[in-house]
Amino acid sequence: MKRKAWLTVAAALLLPVTALAAETFDGTVVAGVTTDVTAPFGGTVQSVSVREGAYLAVGDVAAVLDTTKVYAPEDGTVHLADVSEGDSVSGTVLTLSPVSRYTIYCDLTDAYQSPKTLYVQLGEQVYLQCVKDGSHQAMGVITEVDGSSYTVTATAGELYVQEAVYVYRSTNDAASSRLGKGVVNRAATINISANGSLWKLHVADGENVERGQLLLETVEGELSGLESSGTGEVKAETGGIVTVVSAEAGHTVRQGETLLTLADPAAYEIAFSVSEELVSQLQVGDPVSIYFSWQGSQAEPVQGTLLRVSYVQEGAESSVSVSTESEAPRDGTAQAQPSGGETSIASNDTASENVTYLAYAAFTPDESVRLGMTVTVVWNGT
Repeated sequence: MKRKAWLTVAAALLLPVTALAAETFDGTVVAGVTTDVTAPFGGTVQSVSVREGAYLAVGDVAAVLDTTKVYAPEDGTVHLADVSEGDSVSGTVLTLSPVSRYTIYCDLTDAYQSPKTLYVQLGEQVYLQCVKDGSHQAMGVITEVDGSSYTVTATAGELYVQEAVYVYRSTNDAASSRLGKGVVNRAATINISANGSLWKLHVADGENVERGQLLLETVEGELSGLESSGTGEVKAETGGIVTVVSAEAGHTVRQGETLLTLADPAAYEIAFSVSEELVSQLQVGDPVSIYFSWQGSQAEPVQGTLLRVSYVQEGAESSVSVSTESEAPRDGTAQAQPSGGETSIASNDTASENVTYLAYAAFTPDESVRLGMTVTVVWNGT
């Protein structure tokens, strides 16, 4: 009995001790939690405010997107349809009652036959007089030119609708300055249309506006629950380190498309490679000690905890293929089948020590920690 007991003790002393020995691994600081900053609406990127590696605080501007802007084509009074900022619109958003009561459609018929009177210029001021007896007079501006035809918008004076008028370049109504003839029409209300989502209204109902004044802005996509800043600025809702900038100025983006990616500096992790011999020994929750390379021999360990180990080897898919059915030869001859329903396993020649799996450890980073820093991870076994 004594001899048997001594043999048992001796056998126990000869057991491998690798499971109890400390193992060291080369590791790197990686992002544990990332957040995408996305486009709240579709449009063209006007500018990107940050670069990779920068810190973006909550509320900081990440990028600015251009909106589609609509301007007043004439002086007039605004009449809003039943719309509000954030609404989806398709068609008339507001109407504009022109200040001018008359629009005169003219051509060069009856123009004085001179090189100076056989052409007109956009924006040119002209003078109007009724053909009948000259008792009705007005001033106007040429607002549209199309070959020998042009349109005059009256800015002052009294005319009758549908009456014919002569158009002059000078105030003395001399025949030598006559630019042609036209017919007076009552100025029509102008419909201002838009498509998309109403990002910003710049005018109020009943407001008088001038030609060229900004009326509204629209964007692509739905704006449900989104408040307009009126500037197209995209602001960060969470803070973090910019790891990827996906957007570029001048590029068009769709609603929801990623503009940039942020990493939470409070949730950094350590990634390290583990050989297949050790992978089954690591357990989630195991303590590890982390030594930062930049601290050199004076490094004090930071305590961490094993978070997870990948189930897929690094760098490639599984190198082992399993087949339970043989493929027929291409020449049609018979092929021997494995006896007894055996499974045929084909394995590559990669040495087991070259097969590794990524493991991740959690720790509490301080302000000195940066993404990509190198570390040594010490695991003392389970």
